[in-house]
Amino acid sequence: MSRAIDWRRATFVSGMLVLTLTVFYANFAARDIMFGDGGELSLAAATNGVAHPPGYPLWIVLGHLFSLLPIGSVPFRINMSAVIYQAITVGLVFLSAYVLTRRYVASVTAALLLATNELFVTWSLQAEVFSLNDVFAAALVLLSLLVLDDGKRWRLVVPIAALFGLGLANQQTLVLLAPLAAWAFVCRRDAIPREPATAAVFVVSGVVLVLGFCLPYIHTWLASQRELGWSFGQARTLHELVDVILRRAYGTATLVNGPIAGGSMIVRVYTMLTGVGVVVLLASAEFVVLVHRRRYDLAGAVALIFFGTVVVFCAMANNDASIAAVRDLFLRFALLPLVALAPFAAPVLALRRVPAIAVLSVVLVFGAHSALGASLATVADARTLDRDEFAALPRGAVAFVKGDSIATTAPYFQIVEGWRPDVLLVFVDLLPGRSYVEQLRRSLIVPKTSGPPTLTDIVAANPNRHFFGIGDPEVQGEINGDGGPFVAYTCGLASEIVTRRTFIPLSNWYRTEVFRLRAPKYGELSGRTIPFAAVARAYYANSYFNAGIDAERLRGYDSARTWFALALTEVPDSPTIIQAFVHLNELSSA
Repeated sequence: MSRAIDWRRATFVSGMLVLTLTVFYANFAARDIMFGDGGELSLAAATNGVAHPPGYPLWIVLGHLFSLLPIGSVPFRINMSAVIYQAITVGLVFLSAYVLTRRYVASVTAALLLATNELFVTWSLQAEVFSLNDVFAAALVLLSLLVLDDGKRWRLVVPIAALFGLGLANQQTLVLLAPLAAWAFVCRRDAIPREPATAAVFVVSGVVLVLGFCLPYIHTWLASQRELGWSFGQARTLHELVDVILRRAYGTATLVNGPIAGGSMIVRVYTMLTGVGVVVLLASAEFVVLVHRRRYDLAGAVALIFFGTVVVFCAMANNDASIAAVRDLFLRFALLPLVALAPFAAPVLALRRVPAIAVLSVVLVFGAHSALGASLATVADARTLDRDEFAALPRGAVAFVKGDSIATTAPYFQIVEGWRPDVLLVFVDLLPGRSYVEQLRRSLIVPKTSGPPTLTDIVAANPNRHFFGIGDPEVQGEINGDGGPFVAYTCGLASEIVTRRTFIPLSNWYRTEVFRLRAPKYGELSGRTIPFAAVARAYYANSYFNAGIDAERLRGYDSARTWFALALTEVPDSPTIIQAFVHLNELSSA
């Protein structure tokens, strides 16, 4: 029979872990807006608005409260939410490991294996919905293990239901842990009384789950009644709210749509396992031990976690994880199996006390080194990129913005920090939304079409406005590729959209490029390997490459070589740039 749980001592150790890691992560947390969904989520939190489907209302409400804290900048306050959520997650994982082993050293080691995981540390330092999802996942695993530990705790079905309801209002992947909770009650069904009062408890649990899920979405509906021209998930009506919850813009049963969809499930599984790291190896070893000891209840728990959060998710997710930029997007979802499996690393470490202490020492040293390497305290790449993008736009410009991972930071700087209020940002990905188009018509002529208005439709309807594209090069590709009356020419980080018959002397255009690209601090990125930074570097490489092409046309071969070299520093081993070098050498030697 297992020893009784010393809750007083265990919660003290858990609390110390939470407190220590909060201080530790806070020292390395981002002080500024980061790439990815962080820009859009921080904007929604700062303005108490709405995020992209499924809306993430619980995260936004809590994020708004964090934005009001009297510490540091607004981005830092919101980033601190991730710090606290992930620190709490580690504390909960320790408790789960302790429930499994009743060993403190092994449980602390398992918790710190999670706390020092590179993926976990990365998303402990910047705002994202995944950090709050980790708290719910860790809490659900803990309560499920408590039920498996003693079936007399079956009344935990009520808080489990509450966690599922609230958690699903934050991140819907949490549903992948539902089989674990169900398994716990199935395994301990003999301890559940067969009487009317029991049925009442389960009915109450169902009501609690529904209310926990629905109540946060009242915020989504109320926030949508305000003018939110930047909103990526506005829902003014019940029908629109259902569309947001079901993620119909992306495909309810899929993760993404468009060119990044597709790829191999095997690649997705491999990518996810690389994110989980050593934890999956230890959990797998524990699974083998449990089967050998005929502890099929706990072995089933491990199997269900792995099957749901890895196999099922990778089967449903449709990201092409072989694309480098998509890999950063996809890897975030590995946090769920990482957190859920982490407690099962403890029993293996508890087999021998001395190795556990040795492993703990190694983990502490590695953790300090890992955190120093992952520090985001001095990173301001999003601010640099958007500063250079806005600098390329003349007064009164209309800028088409596209690209989830990068472009969503621009509205944050404009709305929250007041950058360039004279510029009208048009979010290409929102054009299919009727409410967004209606609001856009107050500032721009948007023709009525049978489908979503195209960029060419909008430009043609506003001949007196000056249009540009910033962010994803697809904006330039859409204008140039439809064979219409307009063409987009890249100059720096912006593509100017003009009629095809417009004549612009190449020498004048090149002088403008040089002026922009040689502006003080242009392109001064941190050089850090952070999520989505490769996309930003590709944008800068494109600006240098285009300047090199124009210099080559003007027979300024030395200048062209300089620009191509700068492009290669941003995107090493680019076949396009290397081929341009080869062609340039042929021209200069002819």
